[in-house]
Amino acid sequence: MEGSRLRKRFAQIRCPLTDKERERSIRQIILKAKKEVLGAKHICTLKTYADQSRTCKSLGRFREALLHARMASMGAKANTVYPDNPVDSESFENGHRLEMEYVDQLKTMEGERSMEHAIGLNDMGLVHVRNGKYSEGRICFEQALDIFERKYPEEHKQGSQEASRNAIVLWIGTIYTNLALAIAKGCKGKPGEMSEMNLAQTLYLKSLDVYYHELGPSHPRVHKIVNDLALLYNEIGKREQAKALLVDVMGRIHPAASHKERDMSILGYNLAKLYEADEEYPRAIEQYKQVHKWYKGGVTANESDRFRGQIQNNISLCLIELGEYEQAIVLLRGALNMLRQNDSGEESSIARTLYHNLHLAEDRRKKFGHIFSKRY
Repeated sequence: MEGSRLRKRFAQIRCPLTDKERERSIRQIILKAKKEVLGAKHICTLKTYADQSRTCKSLGRFREALLHARMASMGAKANTVYPDNPVDSESFENGHRLEMEYVDQLKTMEGERSMEHAIGLNDMGLVHVRNGKYSEGRICFEQALDIFERKYPEEHKQGSQEASRNAIVLWIGTIYTNLALAIAKGCKGKPGEMSEMNLAQTLYLKSLDVYYHELGPSHPRVHKIVNDLALLYNEIGKREQAKALLVDVMGRIHPAASHKERDMSILGYNLAKLYEADEEYPRAIEQYKQVHKWYKGGVTANESDRFRGQIQNNISLCLIELGEYEQAIVLLRGALNMLRQNDSGEESSIARTLYHNLHLAEDRRKKFGHIFSKRY
């Protein structure tokens, strides 16, 4: 081991690093520091990924260049899954442009049916979905799925390693999910909407089956698919099935799981929304309170305040429907005090909603407060 290390060092002395190689090594150190201090999705980290990608390309390291470009464009994917997550658009668009350039390069080198080409198509589809181009996104996902579904039998024939086959299966599950998302979002208000929604449901169930078998029922990806499927059930009028699905998966989350609070917050919030839609206000209130307890905060303080403010707003609306105007007013004022220090547009939008509901609660109290109060 020591001998191979010395031989490598001797080769470096005989063949010193070029300026580009030195630049790549230094930027790798900077990139690691930025990830640790600022986080992987910070605008400065994303830009460094893009710069490192160009450097790797100039050295002919196309796979490494593609990896860094993919990291630079990851904001697009994050924003697709969590629409409220603020992402610097210029950073991920630049990263995505680089990524597709390297995918084309690899396609020329390895052929159109390479896994890298399929992953690139999936990434392109996510960007299309984020930009509201659902038909274009669907085409990309269908092409990527075709490559992976053809690749899986090939891997079995060649007796490839189990890890390689498992990676392909997981990619198939991921693309099922993304394709279902594109179909469900793209068919709204169009002829044949219900048949397309049923197709999206089938794809979500296929994805769920893949993740159950490959990752187990307690994995966060399983919880994400269940959440998406429940939202789809709600849209096509299967609200009872949606509630049963969410209750079931929440009961399966292991108490010691590191992701428990995050997943329970997301699943519980959507369950509470379903109770509220069915006018089961007491159950909705209890569920919202549980979510408030589980939620441990977002990426930023503002994000945490927004979410907690939204929960208090939803509880207040339930209380107004139950005639508990005083409690609603107290909660709404508390949420406004929490958000008052925030000045960004999104906080202002939530604050306007809270103000509107506060006036609604005060008007209802004046008109009906002395007549009835539905205790729960």
